[in-house]
Amino acid sequence: MTLSHSVIPSLPRRKIYLLNPAFQLTLMGYFTGLAIIMTGVYFASLKLAFANMNQQIQKLNLPVDHPVFEILRNHETKVTVTLLMASLMMFCILLLGSLLLSHQIAGPIYRMRDHLLKVATNGKPSQALTFRKGDFFQELPEAVNRALER
Repeated sequence: MTLSHSVIPSLPRRKIYLLNPAFQLTLMGYFTGLAIIMTGVYFASLKLAFANMNQQIQKLNLPVDHPVFEILRNHETKVTVTLLMASLMMFCILLLGSLLLSHQIAGPIYRMRDHLLKVATNGKPSQALTFRKGDFFQELPEAVNRALER
């Protein structure tokens, strides 16, 4: 025996975040691409800084097995791992943030399209177009509703 949503009205509706995958994934890819470029610049700067420190220490004519070289290598490894972990966290935060931001853009457009298609099918709108609080383009519902009233 299977139960449908109409039999169990207390089931919550699942929120769909990818309303317009082409737009939203493109936006997320754009932000991720920029983050990859910035992370590459950070890693290149890090390598350059440690190479410069290594050259400066070599000018002191210390023996190759001097502990300062081992300290420098260990420090470079620790800083690289820390930057890598921070970058991974940044990518996760960036992906989530860009998904939520794109949802606030795609959501109103999706809702307005759906509303206009219903009006085109049924004639007069059954209710006024509204957007969620926090969505972008808050001025559109009023303009669409006024146009449909005529």
